[in-house]
Amino acid sequence: MDDGRDRMLGLILHHFLDTVYSRPVTDFKSESKRYEALSSLVGEDAAETFFPGDGGGREYPRGYRLNDAKGVTGALPPRMQNYQAVRRILQSLCEKGVLVRCGSKNARNRVLYLPEESTDGCLALVRTLPPQTGQDGPLCASAYAHMVLDRQLVLDVLRRNGVTVTVSLESPGTGTSYPINSALVGRYLRVYEDQGPFMDFQDRLMRLSDTLSQMDEGEVFLALYPEAREGMVEGGSLPDRTGCKEANLAYLEHVIDVVDSFLGDMQRMEDAAGEDGLSSVPMEDRFSMDPGNRLRRESWASGLHLTDAEREALVSLGSDCVASHYGQLSARGEAVRPAECEEESWYIGRWFADGYPQFVDEEIVLPILALITLSPSARRRFLLEGEEWSRGCNTFVSDSKHVRCPLLTELFRLGHLQKITFNYIILYRPV
Repeated sequence: MDDGRDRMLGLILHHFLDTVYSRPVTDFKSESKRYEALSSLVGEDAAETFFPGDGGGREYPRGYRLNDAKGVTGALPPRMQNYQAVRRILQSLCEKGVLVRCGSKNARNRVLYLPEESTDGCLALVRTLPPQTGQDGPLCASAYAHMVLDRQLVLDVLRRNGVTVTVSLESPGTGTSYPINSALVGRYLRVYEDQGPFMDFQDRLMRLSDTLSQMDEGEVFLALYPEAREGMVEGGSLPDRTGCKEANLAYLEHVIDVVDSFLGDMQRMEDAAGEDGLSSVPMEDRFSMDPGNRLRRESWASGLHLTDAEREALVSLGSDCVASHYGQLSARGEAVRPAECEEESWYIGRWFADGYPQFVDEEIVLPILALITLSPSARRRFLLEGEEWSRGCNTFVSDSKHVRCPLLTELFRLGHLQKITFNYIILYRPV
């Protein structure tokens, strides 16, 4: 691949990693600076054809710019506007799994292309980017990274490579240490699935609104502006408070309506996703329902989520470990009290299940995510070379003091020996 094709590929990837995640625009003429910039590249007539305003029809689904082969061609610099070359690159990216060829068409009856927002899509993208150290830095600087370079990606890669965890829990009653081994289970919720914090916030706003509605004008004013109370004590005059209650109640109602609308969007996406999740929703429908990509990104407000079945399985692992220990004691002829064994099994099983999500999130997933975000070498090693590092690094072992795993050590070494870059800015340079 020559330099010209490399640069064309880079611009096309930039379009799909960043431009398609820009805020929704339905009338490009109203965006004068963008329209003028486009006109200078392709001419005014072509700009109107590529980006029609309300009179010329609007792209479906909304939330991204023209993503057919002709639209992408028109967004390139004039010397690179080779429709057939762009079409071949788009087809190649679809074959590699970087892009998705959508089933629906846009307003000009042309096939749409969108980025693949999945673990497989991210891995395919990293394979497509040049392998030289630091050349895949734009991945982390893109809006696409906020969608896919997250904790779920780390968990998926670890799980695909057969990584397990071994946690040693020491019984406070007997002092016995129980090493419990488990596969990685659970998943991280998307924003649309994590409605609890928004519903709590809405409930607090409604209670506050009820409280303010029962207060008179002066009480509302003094509650919101406590410094005015000091002025009254000192003999000063009270500022004009006319309309204070009405204005604040109106503002609260507006905020409540905004939160309610957001919850409605979350519910609609959850209904569309169903039990199978977003993987069952066509990519163009995801962009149409969530043009600002606020709902389908990972929710950082929640930790690792376990289903009831997964939690019960973890409880059983802890209980089985205790039962195995007491079985060995009995086989050696030592006295075993069944009541003690049962109590220990109940306690250790639930202790393991309760602490498992926080342990995996804070001790395994987040450190790896930080390293692969900052270090291109660590990123490529972790995402693309799992068969190699998993041979000797496939178990995280934790005791009461620290977590041991050769994988973390290796990723940190890769990040430490080279400069770590993020958003095109050098954050760390070894002495």
